[in-house]
Amino acid sequence: MTQQVVFFSSCLVEHIYPQVGLDSVALLEHCGFEVLFPKFQSCCAQPAYNSGAKDQAQEVAKQTIDLLSKYDLPVVVPSASCADMIKKHFPLLMNRRLSLLNACKKSV
Repeated sequence: MTQQVVFFSSCLVEHIYPQVGLDSVALLEHCGFEVLFPKFQSCCAQPAYNSGAKDQAQEVAKQTIDLLSKYDLPVVVPSASCADMIKKHFPLLMNRRLSLLNACKKSV
């Protein structure tokens, strides 16, 4: 059975470096992964977080976690800064709620 992964492209890859996303998906597929793309992907909340807009960052983080947690699969994020935001800063933004923390830990 082919292993599935969820691809969270992030706004950085979507709008500034789309070739990184395309190449990442091609590499994953070449390695035998089935790549799933959740609809309505948005942002990792880093722009709001880095600007000090904690409330906005929390809202975006919650939307992203809600979207990604529908899948019980590894999440691939082709941007290191976005992956770091999801894995390390989302738990802080969301007050370390266990279910959200577990969802964040699945991102790679």
